[in-house]
Amino acid sequence: MTNQIFPKLSSQFISLYVEPHYLAPYFQQWSFGIQSQLSNDWAMDIAYIGTKGTKIGNLHLSGNQAEPGTTPLQSRRPYVDLGTSLYTTSDGSSSYNAFQFKLTKRLSHGLNLLTAYTFAKSLDNSEGDEGFGAGANDSNLPQDDNNLAFEWSRSYTDARHRIVVNAIYDLPFGKGRQFLNDKSIVSAIVGGWEVSDITSYQTGYPFAVLGPDFSNTSSSSPRPNRSCSGVGSKSITNWFNQSCFSVAGSASDPTFGNSRRNILDAPGQSNSDIAVLRHFNLFDKADMEFRGEFFDAWNTPYFAPPANNISSPTLVGRISSANDGREIQVALKIVF
Repeated sequence: MTNQIFPKLSSQFISLYVEPHYLAPYFQQWSFGIQSQLSNDWAMDIAYIGTKGTKIGNLHLSGNQAEPGTTPLQSRRPYVDLGTSLYTTSDGSSSYNAFQFKLTKRLSHGLNLLTAYTFAKSLDNSEGDEGFGAGANDSNLPQDDNNLAFEWSRSYTDARHRIVVNAIYDLPFGKGRQFLNDKSIVSAIVGGWEVSDITSYQTGYPFAVLGPDFSNTSSSSPRPNRSCSGVGSKSITNWFNQSCFSVAGSASDPTFGNSRRNILDAPGQSNSDIAVLRHFNLFDKADMEFRGEFFDAWNTPYFAPPANNISSPTLVGRISSANDGREIQVALKIVF
């Protein structure tokens, strides 16, 4: 049998999974709402929603991380005989608070309308034990795996404002409608159409600014020092103000940066999906349906988050990709 040499534990990536005293997570929820019928066709809902998560799973992708220093990295790990370790603890927490407003118009005069607005704030100190580096450009990982308290910040799914409008409208033209209720050619062409629309807008998801690892800890998400807000011109080539961020520490004085997790907003999202529909009666036992659908009808681009690492000065702050834009599809269906 050939002699085999196995690397020391300190040079291996060790997957330990769940800690010995892992606790079951629990959530507390509370809400208060008011509903009112404004008229025969209109109703309004106003609500406050709160949720708190405790003992949530926290995935340590870079567990056993070293402390800042100039001595050999392995000597500064909490467990000097082990290398980087992956494991899960139950010390994560989260908080969600939201104001919700909904205005509804039931179907009358050919129009059905639903408008919903949410103003919310979501906070947490980890992405959960199934996150695996979620968030913009992997910036949601902890800078210091040994200091979870410093990671308390906006969740990577925190959309502060969101509004959705959903409408269905039977156009008032043609047979049995308010206008052109006759047997003319114009009535046959423009009558019987239905239009529906789902329009949504939300502010962008947050992201963090990253930098070089001047903590000398092999940090998964090293962050720089922050001297001002960082909010910039929000242009495609210069989304945030890079001058607010500087390298943390030095080779002789390694340290973590003071910039926190998820402090800036990526571009928001605006989208309208519109559909037009018309039914045609072919004969007694058959109908034909025409349907045209316009996804992202106004072709409003949804831009990806900008490059966020100040170590790449020619790229940082630039947005290099967006969604695919408008899509149109047309269909005919015969029912008999």
